[in-house]
Amino acid sequence: MKQTIIVALMALLLLAACAQEQTALNEPITVGVMLPLTGPHAVPGEEARQGVELALEEVGDRIKVTYEDHAGDTKKAVAGFSKLVDVDGVNFVLTSQSWISNGVYPLAADKGVWQGAVFSTAFKRTRDADNAVLFTSKVDEDAPFLASYAQRFDRVGLMYLNNDFGKVWYDNLRALLGEKLVAAEAYDAADPDTGTQLSKIKATNPDLLIILGSGNEGGLVARKARELGINAQFAGMFGLQQKGFIVDPAAVEGTVYTYPFIDDKHPLVATYTQRNGVPPTTYTAELYDAIITLAQATNDCGEDPACVKNWYRNKQLPGALGASRFDEKGEVHRVFEYRQVKDGKFVTYEGD
Repeated sequence: MKQTIIVALMALLLLAACAQEQTALNEPITVGVMLPLTGPHAVPGEEARQGVELALEEVGDRIKVTYEDHAGDTKKAVAGFSKLVDVDGVNFVLTSQSWISNGVYPLAADKGVWQGAVFSTAFKRTRDADNAVLFTSKVDEDAPFLASYAQRFDRVGLMYLNNDFGKVWYDNLRALLGEKLVAAEAYDAADPDTGTQLSKIKATNPDLLIILGSGNEGGLVARKARELGINAQFAGMFGLQQKGFIVDPAAVEGTVYTYPFIDDKHPLVATYTQRNGVPPTTYTAELYDAIITLAQATNDCGEDPACVKNWYRNKQLPGALGASRFDEKGEVHRVFEYRQVKDGKFVTYEGD
């Protein structure tokens, strides 16, 4: 009789433990989302925020979000990260832009926090042990695609942002283009006057000018280049696809740029287009996919950052950006295409 009671008690304790574990797995996960909601990169920040909100409509109460506006400033981002983790008790953080993600990375690694790096093509993993997942294809995948287009030209000039993002792109393109790269100048996103740098590039007589940065500053660079008499073809990467780039449509007409493939048949595209009158950008789609997959991962792992990091490893996940293939490190690999500015619109590149 006594043995029967003990067995029954053990069974009840086991059931209680399982119930508690299941409750923990079903509890909402709070995610800190760090975006540039103000400052020179507020446009892609807002596009990304809309991606988060659309994803939240689908995952319901599984994910709760706390936003931190880093305004593109690393010091502000570090302070925001500390608040999220040390004050709010957040164990999952999405960081945006390469220099921000790189600035936060060692802090996240030290604290064991899960870090999802978004629109961070120049993300640097410097620790053997971390809980970081990269949702953006790295420069070493995108740069060869851009360089392939640039090979048809003889003299290439380059304008790049003076930060982690721009410097890594510069290093890659310099190696890929060799002697074809005749001039390269860095500029500051907060300084709209690029006349000095562009004058130096003009002196080398380029037939292609690559502009690396987001649409707002890229549009200003392009307009200034035309004002100075630079008649070269323009090219760039996905950051250019923003309204700010076509502030002077005539200046940027014909610009060719690389862009991650977006699945036009994905429901996100129809929903976003219906609400905004334009299709979603990669910033919207990337954040959408990140939140959707994070909800799936935490359904399996609960609030365990290491488990969630491992959940992404060696997986291929469908989403708005097509099939996202994550490698052993938890870093994504995507398919790119060429796009161009035609008649003041962003369209698929049709060739010369």
